[in-house]
Amino acid sequence: MYSPREREQRRIVDQRCEKLSHGLGVLEREVDMCRRLFYDLQASWEKEVQHQKNERRRRANVVIIQNYVRKWLVRRAYVKFLPVTTFIQCCWRKMFAIREFQRLKQEATEVATNPIQDSRANLLEDGGNDIV
Repeated sequence: MYSPREREQRRIVDQRCEKLSHGLGVLEREVDMCRRLFYDLQASWEKEVQHQKNERRRRANVVIIQNYVRKWLVRRAYVKFLPVTTFIQCCWRKMFAIREFQRLKQEATEVATNPIQDSRANLLEDGGNDIV
């Protein structure tokens, strides 16, 4: 059928085709492996991005909670010390009121011990005009 030369050429072509198909199979396996690696990397990257988003949300929530707790602590301290400050103000006002009372009392005793000449009293005693 075929001449020896043609048979040799066909054999060489078949060998080359086998090598090429083998190489193609190896390339397909490597492409599949690279594709799987790419998908794995993409999935891990997406997980990392999601983790970072979750971490940012968590930190934002933590900051919000800390702000509320800080406000609550300040409010509690204010409410706790409000009666104390009111008491201190009351004591100061009492002290100033006592001083003012003592000053007025001192003035009253001075007035009582030092008679002041009232012009009206003098006029009435002198029998002068009742209308001042």
